[in-house]
Amino acid sequence: MTKESNPGSVLIIASPDASDFISKHLDGAYFFPVTCVSSVDEANNASDAYDDIIICSKSGAAADRALAVKMTGGGARGVLLIVSESAYAASCEALKMTGVLVLSMPCSGKTVFEAAMMLRAMNERLCGERSQRSRLEEKIGEERLVSRAKLTLITTLGMSEDEAHRYIEKQAMDMRATRRAVAENILKTYEN
Repeated sequence: MTKESNPGSVLIIASPDASDFISKHLDGAYFFPVTCVSSVDEANNASDAYDDIIICSKSGAAADRALAVKMTGGGARGVLLIVSESAYAASCEALKMTGVLVLSMPCSGKTVFEAAMMLRAMNERLCGERSQRSRLEEKIGEERLVSRAKLTLITTLGMSEDEAHRYIEKQAMDMRATRRAVAENILKTYEN
């Protein structure tokens, strides 16, 4: 990740002391804005607006682990849970399939920054994969629509599959429209 990449917004859910420690080690070139809250209610109301979330939980209790999983938004954002050294192993085991990163404290500011950078990199990769998946789903949807339009031309006008294909392609070129738009027009015209 280069300094030229866009910074990610971060929500820190921790006590004021822990929030101060964590936020002072997050480089503004990578993390901006950084917002700190101390209550779960505040976090629940604000979490959707952030790329990454850091939760500092001394106990690593089940409720804090559940909050971390909830804050991932089903994988939509990166979450780092910082727990006590004694809760680290149990937290890692409980969260291993969730995508939540776990860090034990006490830790240095450098370690917090490095963990946050890993979180940022993971989130950027996930965003790229979600974007690619969205494009593929859109393409599949278009292909299904075009196939339905071809079937409609075949059944209503008696065209062969090749003729229906050529018709849709030619209409798209002549009208300077997408195949999707042509298919939608065909379906609108003949599927009533």
